[in-house]
Amino acid sequence: MDSLPNRKETGAVRSGLDIFTDVPYSDGPVGLLTTAASLTRDGRTCYRALRDVGLRIATVFTPQFGYYGIGATREVIPDAEDGYVPIYRLDGGTEFPAPEELASLSMLIVDLQDVGVRFHPFLQTLHHALHTCVHADVPITVLDRPNPLRGNLVEGPLLSSELLPHYATSFGEIPLRHGLTLGETANWFNEVIGANLTVVRMEGWHRAMMYSDTGMPWTMPTPDLPTFESAVLYPATGLLECLPVSAGHGTTLPYQQLGAPYIDAEVLAGALNSLFLNGLSFTPTWFRPLAGNFAGQPCEGVRIHVADPRDLNVFELSLNLISVIRELYPDQAVWLLDGETIAFDVLVGTAQIREQLENGMTPERIVSDCALEASEFMAEAASYWLYE
Repeated sequence: MDSLPNRKETGAVRSGLDIFTDVPYSDGPVGLLTTAASLTRDGRTCYRALRDVGLRIATVFTPQFGYYGIGATREVIPDAEDGYVPIYRLDGGTEFPAPEELASLSMLIVDLQDVGVRFHPFLQTLHHALHTCVHADVPITVLDRPNPLRGNLVEGPLLSSELLPHYATSFGEIPLRHGLTLGETANWFNEVIGANLTVVRMEGWHRAMMYSDTGMPWTMPTPDLPTFESAVLYPATGLLECLPVSAGHGTTLPYQQLGAPYIDAEVLAGALNSLFLNGLSFTPTWFRPLAGNFAGQPCEGVRIHVADPRDLNVFELSLNLISVIRELYPDQAVWLLDGETIAFDVLVGTAQIREQLENGMTPERIVSDCALEASEFMAEAASYWLYE
């Protein structure tokens, strides 16, 4: 495990890509796993920045939503030198080319803006990239970026062993909100995988920073996270889609609002506001999602307002949302399935949380019980930290 040293701090965060382009190192064709959302501080895409410093990019891979974040099946990158470069989309986040397809590369470079949540697909894509590079005997370099939700807070239960097959082999017992950067997660994964891994560290990032503190513009890593505010609420409202509830996909406020045709907006807003959750307020809203649950149908629900994302416990918020909706609408708000497994169990990482909710345990008690596991993970993960 190798991590390149930081340069002297300048007061503004520079990504691993910015650091790497100062002194690029490659002696042959490279593969690139990235999206158009991975930018330098001066606004160039990772692909363009690496071409500008002379790297020979032979192949471009992209996660499931596509290079441009619009899910197109046959994407290309216009290039003045080569005309265009084809993009190979890794559908589903868990597929990766066969090792022989990477054998001609001198290196695979990964530059993805993760969002700090276990069920976001970029972690699975990274995990499979590391495995494939081991079998292909190709070095892998991860250009690090901030964890948008900061790196000094861990929330939620650990992923239980019986649900590992829904993620990836040897994915590990990682909590819902894990507090690691993509480079730190790569180091953690690689303890088991054993790839020839280099992580190019950021400059100027500290664990207490939210993305809004970095001075870096937000560019949506996936099409349903257009704003930082959506990313803040993603680990909370993303879990709500395990019920017949829309998280506002295809609207202007994905993950910032939720609803369903059977919900009364004013009743739900009143019930949630009566909980007096710290730093949170809820207003009635009406919308028509374009994708996901109830696509194309008019929905009523609530918009979530966060006073300060630093004070937000997203796991506690999600459990309160689920509890209130299931109490108000017990006949409609039933658990959805992922194959033969309850979808909530898959995303939250264990069946225990659902069982506790069904048995009447309060969200506050559940969060308190999970806190010990989360703190133990944080203490263990600190050995992989690249930043204080």
